[in-house]
Amino acid sequence: MYEVIKKADEFGLNKVFANSRDFIELIDELSNKKEEMEVSELVKEVLNKSGYTKSLELEDTTQAENRLENLEEFLTVAIEFEEEAAESTLAEFLESITLSSDVDELEETEEAVTLMTLHSAKGLEFPVVFLVGMEDRNISKL
Repeated sequence: MYEVIKKADEFGLNKVFANSRDFIELIDELSNKKEEMEVSELVKEVLNKSGYTKSLELEDTTQAENRLENLEEFLTVAIEFEEEAAESTLAEFLESITLSSDVDELEETEEAVTLMTLHSAKGLEFPVVFLVGMEDRNISKL
């Protein structure tokens, strides 16, 4: 999709081409910098140059505030990754955050209750599973 947007003029999509130039230039600029910058610095650069952080600050809502807090946490995770990893490339960072979860670090020999989301439990085997907060509704009454 990115390549189509980048070459939109070749496909007769002149309006798309004109409206996407700033975005394409930003992506190209950041892609070229990814090898020479620390992961945390690249994250900061993306947030600043994209205007996303500024946009959330101007929105001034609870939801925007929560998103800003999530971005701060994401940045903290990037910094921790740099401190722990010998070679901290963007690809390795993205792989580590997409593939890891707290459930991965559980000791299987422990006799304990594990509270997790259904999403994080997928693909794992448990002898007993309880789903809480489920409702049995009679659809015919709706």
